Formats: sequence, C-alpha cells, structure tokens
Amino acid sequence: KALTIKQVGDIANYKAPIGSQIRRYRDYWLFTYLGNGMNIKDMALLKYKNIDQDKLTFIREKTKRETSSNPKLITVVITPMVSRIIKEWGNKPADPESYIFPILEPEATPVRQYKLIQQATKMINTYIKDVADAVKIPVKVTTYVSRHSFSTVLKRSGVSTEFIKESLGHSSLNTTEKYLAGFEDGEQRKNADLLTQFKPARKK
Repeated sequence: KALTIKQVGDIANYKAPIGSQIRRYRDYWLFTYLGNGMNIKDMALLKYKNIDQDKLTFIREKTKRETSSNPKLITVVITPMVSRIIKEWGNKPADPESYIFPILEPEATPVRQYKLIQQATKMINTYIKDVADAVKIPVKVTTYVSRHSFSTVLKRSGVSTEFIKESLGHSSLNTTEKYLAGFEDGEQRKNADLLTQFKPARKK
C-alpha cells in the first residue's frame, strides 16, 4: 500500500512533457501525497482562500459531520513542489472563491460533483500507472497509495505517530496506529531478519 521515498522520487523525477496529460495527473498524484495524503474530493474542493502565505488549510469532507462542533483543521506546508504544481495547473486568475484546480465546475450539483471527482480519480490512476510502469515500480500505484505513502515515509523517517495522526486528520491515535499496522508488520519482519544476519559456521 505504500511506496518508499526513492519510488516517490522516481515518480517526481519522471520526465513528463510540459503541458501533457501524463504530467498533469502525475502532478495531481504528487499533490495528494505532499498534501498530507489528502483524498481527491478534498483536493478538488480546495479554493484559493484556503491558502495563507506558505500554508494551505482545509477540513476533510469525510470528517465534517462528526467534527462539526470542533472542526479539525489540517495544515499543509506549501513546499516548492506544491507551489510549482499550483502555479502550473491552478485556475487563473487566483480568485479567493475559485477552486484551485480545474476539476469541479462552479455551481455543480452534488451528483455532478461526484461524477467529476470520480472522473479525476480515474484519470489520475490511469496516468500514474503509466508513470509507475515507466520507472519500474513493481506495485500498483493509485491515489489510495499516495495517502499510505505519505504516512509510511514519515514513519520510516522517525516522525512520531502523534504528528502523523494530526497530519492525516485522524481524531484517534488508535485509528492512526491501525492505519500504520502494515508498516509495523513489515518493520517487524525486517528486524527479525536482522537477528539471523550472521556468518554461518564453517564446516569442519
């Protein structure tokens, strides 16, 4: 479910032609990864008013109802790559009430909005597969993988589970720990292998 930092780097460094569809949707995938593993609906709903200098803040649509009395604000740092993606693919002009990315239509009905988000997800998954194949990543890469990659790369880098919890917008640490369960299992197996990395005894 998660890529290594090297594999993410291979995707980011893939030479996609300027203005091409494969570059657009590769960049959309990278944006979700760099955006705390945000899902496509949250990305589609972002507006320029969500940007404040070098940060972008939003509330996950998935948790809006359950946290309506105490909304959980997620903060994304606008790194140079995030900034480049917004400048390259964002709607112009950058009006506060305009969606950042040209995924949704103004005044779209909920049904139409759903269809446009599904369509964008499909396009991202189609093109990111092409990129992954081109850079020889041996696993199926999807929008779902970007969220797991975000959390797992941080965990592998020594970042606390508490910080990952806040970044993902989880209300419970237990949810984050379950989310990272696959990573923990992989680490346990790798560490168990370390116990037998000694030279075998010489035959007499």
